[in-house]
Amino acid sequence: MRRCFLLLLASCLLLPAARAQLRFESFSVEKGMSAGTVLDLLQTHDGFMWIATADGLNRFDGVNFSVYRKRPGESGGLPDNYITALAEDAVHRLWIGCNDGSITILDPRRNTFTPYARQAAINPNKLPVLSLQTDSRGALICILQQGGAWLLGGADDKQAPRRLLQEDGFEPVCMATGDDGRWGFGGGGG
Repeated sequence: MRRCFLLLLASCLLLPAARAQLRFESFSVEKGMSAGTVLDLLQTHDGFMWIATADGLNRFDGVNFSVYRKRPGESGGLPDNYITALAEDAVHRLWIGCNDGSITILDPRRNTFTPYARQAAINPNKLPVLSLQTDSRGALICILQQGGAWLLGGADDKQAPRRLLQEDGFEPVCMATGDDGRWGFGGGGG
């Protein structure tokens, strides 16, 4: 009993010290971001922070921001500035979902954007992309606003997209993946 009390006392004494070591810093348009509202946030395998905003995609290297925006008339860039969802796949490409319903893939080694080839099959009505997630097996899942959840496949892009959760009336709006490969969806309806 005494040992348990001493352990509890020691952890209570150390807890404020651990809390004091946390440091938060705010970033804004004045510090280089393209917009002040963050819609999604992702840290990739190489340590970069990618930030989805209503006015472009931001990459933060710990010191500076690089901003990617749609450039009218330019092919091979972002299709929309309203970025809503981000995910990194098993081969370290960045998947970018947009409010106009488009999904684009950034190859950071080449710094090139490529439209998702099977876009029309999953989103002919150009519904906004709400979420992009990868699981521990490399599968990529997309949720569309009022368009359901879709399994887009893995890093090889060879698997045809498949609609998930076709229960009557259920509309997923968010999801999480576990280390065990299981998916959890939140939403409404049905």
